[in-house]
Amino acid sequence: MMAVDGDVIQFPKQGELQLGSLLDHGANSSIFYVRNQTGFVVKAHHSRSRQKGELDVSFSSETKIDLSGPGFCVPIEWTVVHDDERNKGQLVVLFKLLKDYIHLEKAITNIGEYSEQDRFVLSKRLAYLLFEAHDNGWLHGDLQPRNVMFHPKTLDVQLIDFEWALSTNHAVKDDTLFGVEDWMAPELLFYGRKSHSIASEVWAFAKIVLSLLAKGAASRNRKFRSDGNADSIRNHITTNGEKVPLFDYDTEIETLRTLFSCLSRATIPDIKSRVSLAELILELDRVKIRELNTFQSASMPFEIICPEPSTT
Repeated sequence: MMAVDGDVIQFPKQGELQLGSLLDHGANSSIFYVRNQTGFVVKAHHSRSRQKGELDVSFSSETKIDLSGPGFCVPIEWTVVHDDERNKGQLVVLFKLLKDYIHLEKAITNIGEYSEQDRFVLSKRLAYLLFEAHDNGWLHGDLQPRNVMFHPKTLDVQLIDFEWALSTNHAVKDDTLFGVEDWMAPELLFYGRKSHSIASEVWAFAKIVLSLLAKGAASRNRKFRSDGNADSIRNHITTNGEKVPLFDYDTEIETLRTLFSCLSRATIPDIKSRVSLAELILELDRVKIRELNTFQSASMPFEIICPEPSTT
């Protein structure tokens, strides 16, 4: 049976934890508050059939990921709950509760509520986190705004949901899709998970940051996604070739022009022509944050319409 509010789960180190109300749910799992221990949440995957009494938990990389640091919300521990009557099992994973944090998707959707400075800080911190993950030998596997959380006051950034994580030197031969297609690089859409690389995550990172820094880029990306990510990419390649960026986005802000150009080049379909994350970080470091607007510069300006002068 599926995990529900009130269930008691025995974890190896934390002991008995009782599930509280539902916090969130996705296609493969549900997340619950922990009733008897504040500061934790439990992610319960959908039930799966056991083979010879054992549940294969390799479907979730969260059971084996080896990544630590203040910006990585990785599992504290995990266990399996058995349903003997139906010969099924359920993987349950324990995480710290990111209280008061919100999805980066909300900042992109409500871009005018955040200053240019704040959105730039979020972009820079996400870049450092992603670089650290790659440097430690891990690909996130499903980089998208809903898997990035931030605190609206401290601007602390957390990478979450490493369910599809892969080692940077993986030898996966699976050609199926995992994760959200809207933010996937062309090679993932066309060749599946086996093609996942650091360059694939640079693509997703660039699309996220462009959408976060500019309202025009965000709306353009929404149109692109609504038309179908794979079809839009195919049409672009057919019309412009593989070495022209999909998001060749410019900005009127002089201090961000070089950065935007670099971000655009991260969305080149040809994987060998994309800029690296190190190059993007170099451009991010060159921007002087103090020169950026501290107010709601992303909001649309008022349009002042003056009447025609009177002829009398």
